[in-house]
Amino acid sequence: MSNIALCPNEKISIERLSHFIVNLIGCWMILLGQGSLFIYLPSFLLMQHDFNTTHHGIALSITYYMFGYGASMLLWGALSESLGRKKVLLIGLIVLVASSIGIAFTHSLEAFLLLRLLQGIGGGCGTTVSRAAIRDVFEGSALAKAISYTAIAFVAALGIAPFLGSLIQTYLNWRYQFWLLALLGIFAAITILFYFPETKSTAVKQASLHPIKIIKQYLKLLSLRDFIVPTLGGGLIYGIIIAYNTINPYLFEKTLGISPIEYGHIALFNALAYLVGALITNRLVTHFGIKKIIRIGFFTIFSAIWVLWVFQLLSTINIFLIVLPMSVIIAGQAMIFGNAMSLTLHSFKEVAGYAAALFGCLQQVICSGLAFAVSFAPYKSDFPLVMIITIIALSAFLLLFKKIRH
Repeated sequence: MSNIALCPNEKISIERLSHFIVNLIGCWMILLGQGSLFIYLPSFLLMQHDFNTTHHGIALSITYYMFGYGASMLLWGALSESLGRKKVLLIGLIVLVASSIGIAFTHSLEAFLLLRLLQGIGGGCGTTVSRAAIRDVFEGSALAKAISYTAIAFVAALGIAPFLGSLIQTYLNWRYQFWLLALLGIFAAITILFYFPETKSTAVKQASLHPIKIIKQYLKLLSLRDFIVPTLGGGLIYGIIIAYNTINPYLFEKTLGISPIEYGHIALFNALAYLVGALITNRLVTHFGIKKIIRIGFFTIFSAIWVLWVFQLLSTINIFLIVLPMSVIIAGQAMIFGNAMSLTLHSFKEVAGYAAALFGCLQQVICSGLAFAVSFAPYKSDFPLVMIITIIALSAFLLLFKKIRH
């Protein structure tokens, strides 16, 4: 059989299409993984009633999800280095779909928390492996731009997921939120099966699945300052939005008396703020560079934190005086997080699966710890929220300062 030769332009077009599909699927996986985290936030109070528990009991489901999401990334990263990206993505989606269906049927808080852990394990696969696939096919500023598109997918999860959740809660009930996640997971699996190219290079030696070798690879990454500093800084920055979303269902709905639909509208506004930050990064990163965009992001965050403290001194609590400054903080967070990830992954192409997995694992473990701690915070005022956001932002800045000052 004769081979059909492709002209250079056709090869470039096919390569661009392949890269587009990888970026598109990466965005979809992040949308699904993060959507699973955010979609049920408007239902916290009603789920608390259905499971006959406290606000802390329901808030723990965030910790369980994020711990499963983060800890499993180490496994998914190693598997994707050995088995390839495509097969592992499909395995993770099976876990996510099965656990989402289980949650839709459960009536026990203990079973709900366990299934949230499993759902997090499935969600962690999509984020980890899609990030590694993006690193497989993009370089330099193109990598930063591709990651900025995944940040826009995060926007969709941040805003659209709670908004859809509020509509489902109002017109159906919270269980249908998880049926929706299962259907979206099935659609993603079908799409990957037929259209997603295998991005793991056959020229790179297949990674071993021997536990000792895997642990040594992760320990090697942990010993490298170029890896660990932007990873921890990025994890803390991401933790701002997790801390905010752990407190605000109770602060907004119970203390300030807003409805689930109104909560959904606030989530859309927050998503718009994140979109602004992500678009600024997407448009300007190739011109100004990663480090300068991160510095602009921190300036934005600290300016808004200063405004929040002014309102604290005036002893004023109002939904708009919380949401508006927090939206500016979210925009700044968007400028920093994707670029911190780019700083982390840039130098580790040969072990992109391991690097993406460990980055995601540490990020999510940091955030699950934050979510656990914040779940104990009182929600009668916004003071705990302002104090927590200030501490997180300062910690992230101190970590990243040497990395971004030049």
